[in-house]
Amino acid sequence: MAKLIRPTREELEYRTRLYKEEQTDSERDAFYRQWVETEDSGKLYRLLYCGACEDFVGECGIAANGERHEAL
Repeated sequence: MAKLIRPTREELEYRTRLYKEEQTDSERDAFYRQWVETEDSGKLYRLLYCGACEDFVGECGIAANGERHEAL
């Protein structure tokens, strides 16, 4: 069964592989602070981890937009 997990900074490497984009350490840290670490920012980012294959298989992002929340 897959689970949503709060990633560590090192686990954001999955996101880099997923999008095939290079990020500097400062860009990765800024993303982590805004989407993962700060719970009152109106943004939430989690990785989808599959226990059967023991790897990340997806991601989920949700951002507040006024009174609504949107999946990214």
